[in-house]
Amino acid sequence: RLFKYLGGFNGKQLPVPMMNIVNGGSHSDAPIAFQEFMILPVGATTFKESLRWGTEIFHNLKSILSKRGLETAVGDEGGFAPKFEGTENAV
Repeated sequence: RLFKYLGGFNGKQLPVPMMNIVNGGSHSDAPIAFQEFMILPVGATTFKESLRWGTEIFHNLKSILSKRGLETAVGDEGGFAPKFEGTENAV
């Protein structure tokens, strides 16, 4: 396991992937104060499970955006870039 090798003797913690789900700031035309909204699937027991959790969140968010009539195109860094009215709407 690579994480044990990289972590040395105390390498017992699985790395947690960071996933960009919404682009903002200069990556979006919307007036959002944040550059990126990211999720970290903390608590997954395997890397495969953490990827599944992230994928499920991403696809559920796509469904929510679509139902609200918002754009579901993916931006240059992998997150959605809908035209929210502001930061509060994005959160």
